[in-house]
Amino acid sequence: IDHGTRHKIIPEAPTSGETMKTKMRSRWQGVFLASIVLLGLSFAVCFDAWAYQVKRVVRGNTSLGTATEVAVLDVSSQLGGVGFDLEKTFLLTKTRIGGTDDNRRIFLGGQVEDATNLIFSRNTSTTTIYLEYQAVEFVSGVQVQSGMTTIGEASTTKVITLPLDAPADRSFPLLSWRAFSDQATSNDDLNMFAADMTGTRQLTLRRSGVRAGCNNDFVYQVVTFDRDVRVQKGSVTFGTSDNTATVNLNNAPTYYPCVPSKSFVMVYYLAHVNAAGYEGRWMARAEITDANTLTFSRGYTGTADIVYWYLVEFQNEALVKQSSVSYGSGSTGSTILIPDSDSLDLSRSFATASWTAQT
Repeated sequence: IDHGTRHKIIPEAPTSGETMKTKMRSRWQGVFLASIVLLGLSFAVCFDAWAYQVKRVVRGNTSLGTATEVAVLDVSSQLGGVGFDLEKTFLLTKTRIGGTDDNRRIFLGGQVEDATNLIFSRNTSTTTIYLEYQAVEFVSGVQVQSGMTTIGEASTTKVITLPLDAPADRSFPLLSWRAFSDQATSNDDLNMFAADMTGTRQLTLRRSGVRAGCNNDFVYQVVTFDRDVRVQKGSVTFGTSDNTATVNLNNAPTYYPCVPSKSFVMVYYLAHVNAAGYEGRWMARAEITDANTLTFSRGYTGTADIVYWYLVEFQNEALVKQSSVSYGSGSTGSTILIPDSDSLDLSRSFATASWTAQT
């Protein structure tokens, strides 16, 4: 295990398929960061003793300018002459933008296009959007299925049939999308989506509302581990007047306790049709409170919003370090020191985040 820096930088406005609007950026109440480290083998252990290992994480940042809807990013200079294996690589993105609240400009679809290129697209430009990316490639033991689809203006769900099995207890989805209609001011239910694994070969996309012109294009990725991992999934609904909601993991056979130091949470938000433009109602920070409890927190009440969650627990020597930060309208970013941790090997580590807003 190499030793080096002990900190991670929180992107200014996350989206992993989850994009934040400008008005949210000045109202962040808290960000919860999970940094995942999949460590390599020591010299004393055979390579095939573990089911999966991270080969590399290729990270960086770029921007789409005021006249750019599509950007193809050649990352071959970071690959050492060996291209991505697309069946073992998934992509995480975070974006930030200023001066606009138009969903067509800020919602961004991203994917690994081929062995050396990443591609990012949005519906329209006129403003600059900044993004950070992490392309995570595994040596073995992981299968990534990816594709593109569209949801029509009259539909609240889209069912995707996968070509290969993705067992629910070893798989989690990643989702990004672009919007064809700007309904940002008071209709978050039209352009916010949740990814729900509803069958061994079935992924269902969900939203709460429909309206003419509100079509969306999606890039989906389903990550499946062959063994040594347990994925638990579910949804939680906030009471209309509640700022927090919890999930009891000590509830066999529905859920099981986890090891927090080896677990992280991925979330998708389903905004209520009456959310009325208050992001704080449906954006929730997800935290593994202890081995038996997941806690979801939001900054504003008034509607019964739903969070879909995936709890990924590694059952080998992988490490997960978690921390949180709160900052107000005067801050555009923060540096988080990872607690109780040896330094992270950035070439084999990736970060995820969830967040909430004041209003």
